[in-house]
Amino acid sequence: VMDIKIFKHLRKQILINGIAPAHVMKRKVKYHKFLKPSDYRFAFRSKKIRDDFNEGLRIIKKNGTFAGIFEKYEKQTNMIEAPPAVELKSK
Repeated sequence: VMDIKIFKHLRKQILINGIAPAHVMKRKVKYHKFLKPSDYRFAFRSKKIRDDFNEGLRIIKKNGTFAGIFEKYEKQTNMIEAPPAVELKSK
């Protein structure tokens, strides 16, 4: 059981690095969605680290770095939509 985006990324890395023969890695894969989707979340114990993270996120969204990172991995994994880049808030 694995997140589909992580699976696609790892599968691509195996192909790129020649860990498995190309003809094996090019076989079609059937995905079974038997678990309900869930949001991934993480938290910071330190307000300062959280605020620093949010500031860095704001910067890379503004200067286009976030979009560039997403584009790179979108091409590798054939993802359809961008992950949300949300600011983390304290409780």
